Order: sequence, then structure tokens, then C-alpha cells
Amino acid sequence: MSVTNLRAQIVAIEEQCQMLNPKRRQDSSSVERPHQLPIQPTFTRTAHGASGFTFICSACIEQEPTPQQIPTITKVILKWQNHANSQNEKSVTDAMEKFGFNVPVITEIDRSLSKSLISFARKSRSCVPVGDEDSYTLLAMNYLQGSNFEDCMKKGDFFQLPPEDYQKIFFSFGKASVFDVFLGNHDRIVKFNFNNESLDDNPTMNSGNVMLDIIQNASERTFKIQNVYYIDSTSKLLESENKTEPEEEDYLIAMMWSPSDHVSSAPVATIEPPREVFVSKILKNKHTFKVVLKLCFNETARFVDHIYNSIFNEVSHVTSSDGSSARDMGKEFLSKKIVLLRDALHSGVESGKIELCSMLTQTESFDRRLLESLEGNLEVVNQKNQGDI
Repeated sequence: MSVTNLRAQIVAIEEQCQMLNPKRRQDSSSVERPHQLPIQPTFTRTAHGASGFTFICSACIEQEPTPQQIPTITKVILKWQNHANSQNEKSVTDAMEKFGFNVPVITEIDRSLSKSLISFARKSRSCVPVGDEDSYTLLAMNYLQGSNFEDCMKKGDFFQLPPEDYQKIFFSFGKASVFDVFLGNHDRIVKFNFNNESLDDNPTMNSGNVMLDIIQNASERTFKIQNVYYIDSTSKLLESENKTEPEEEDYLIAMMWSPSDHVSSAPVATIEPPREVFVSKILKNKHTFKVVLKLCFNETARFVDHIYNSIFNEVSHVTSSDGSSARDMGKEFLSKKIVLLRDALHSGVESGKIELCSMLTQTESFDRRLLESLEGNLEVVNQKNQGDI
């Protein structure tokens, strides 16, 4: 899906929402509108995500179907959060896409549409926004097929994949971890401290920021991985600018959905950074390269151990919704396949390192000495893999 198509869907959904507004129908009585929508738009608050308010919006935005036709439902993700967090997420998501990872299509919705849609979304929570609505930005994303990593384990789909699919998934985890460190994202698999350049001793993966699209062949009763998606991508490097203290942000977010009809008219400038700005900023940050060099390149074995332990610790907390424990099944799975999974993680990390170096050689905005250290490390690794050392 393109950004243009996504924006068109949002406009169509907002128009359908307006059809449900009796006052608007009276004010626009001269405009022909269908008397009844085949399916009314719905806003369902998601349980996942720590920042902002995220909804799954479902609507039938195609031409009204005939009685013989089944209406086609379109789903989009709507996420309201403060401007700084929105720009952070959009920038890092764009960067991850640039590096070849599967991410949601993401775009910022203009303020008039945001205010219109929020009036409908708030009804699903029996409360209305107050305070400075202009302090919040609406991000729209395409709806991705799949479930987060934890839910896949709860449902049991994950444990029915063929061995080659586990290699694909964990290879992807290893590769993405290298770029997460490079981008300053410590809220997915890798948990690290940028200031003291160290990995956390007891990491736990945030499984909500990874989605697996697992499809089932009903006739053969087999499962297969279709896609691995990386969502809710943010950078610690961007939090220092326009940073809102957590307590204050939580208060503002909560107030946004409290009973009142107050709307502030104070204008707030929205800056849409070019796709290159964020990566260029990182390339100029020598400290970033020191962290990447130390964590990913000079301590590769420890880095792989860290990723594996982060996943294992997350699985150790998983319990299925029906009351039975998926935790034991997950721990047993990781223990039995430790060699396969660690090899896949290691291959993914090495692939990420090679691609990162390839990208860095195409720009001049970095310290040449650091790049030479990265390339020197890779040369040794390649010689080991070829048996020359």
C-alpha cells in the first residue's frame, strides 16, 4: 500500500463517520447521501502500546454493495500521540524501511481530519478529549496481517512451523537487532544503555513490537511464516529533543480522554522531516558508532547471547489466554532448538553488520577511523567463516 492510498482511505472513513452525524446531515441536506451505511465505521482501542492512544478502525469504504454482495471491510490503524513521539516513530520507521525491513506504511494526518476522527474514536471509550488537542498528532498506518510474537506463542501457531521458518525468523531478529542498535532503538529485542555503551544484564524482549504473519494451509494442516514485521520503532537518540517528562506525558494523554468539550485553538507548527534527516543525524554521531562497534562488532558472541536471552526471558513470562501455560512449551522449544536458533541469530547479525558497513561506505558523514575498525572486524570474521584463520 502507498501513502497516497492510505490517505485516501482515511478521508473515505472520515466521510462515512460524518454520515452518522445527525447535525451534519441536517446542515448538508442539499447533498445526497445514502440513507444507511452497509457497515458503520468502528473504532476499537488496542490493548498493546505504551504511548499514545491506538485504535483499529474498520469501515466499508467501497461502493455500497448489492444485497447479494458481501461488503469488503477495510482496516487501518489510527494512533494519537504527542508531536515528538510521532516524529520519532515516523522517522525510525522510514529508516527501517530504507534498510529493507517489513514495516507498516505510516503517514501523518492533517489536523482537521484528526480532530474530526477523534470525536468518533472517543465515543468508543465513553469519554471525550480535553486539554490542548493541538498538542497531539494523528499517525495512520496500514493494518498488518499477523499477530505479535507473544500472541503467536499463545495461539500455538509458532510451534507448528517447519525448521526453515524458524531460521528465517531468527535470522531476521539478528539482523534487525544490529540496525536497532544503530538507530538507538532499545525497545524491541536488544536492551542496551547508550551512555555507558553496555548491554543490559537481564534483557526481556518487547514482543509487542514484532509481528509474525503466519498462514495456515487448511487442506494440509500446515503453517508457514509469510512476513516478519517491525512496528512501533522509536529511537533513544531523538528523545532528548522536545522531550516531555514521562509523568507529564502520561498526565496529558489521560487528560486528552477526560470528560469535557474544551478545544484549544492555539496553533502548533508541524514539521515533516525529510526521510534522510534522521539517518544523516545518526551518521554524524560518533558516539553512535562507538556503541555499534563495541556491542555488535567487537562482542558478536555476547551480542548473540543477549538477543537469545532477551527472547527466552520474554517467553518465560508468556501464558495462554485459556489458563494453560504456553510458557513451558516456549522454554522447551527454545532449549531444544538452541543450536539452530543461535546459528540463525548469528547469521542474521553478521548479515546486518555487512549491510551496515556497505551503507556507511556510501556516505561521507561519519568518522573514517570508526568505519575502518568495522571493516577490519568484518574481514577477520569473513576469513574465519572461509576457514582461512
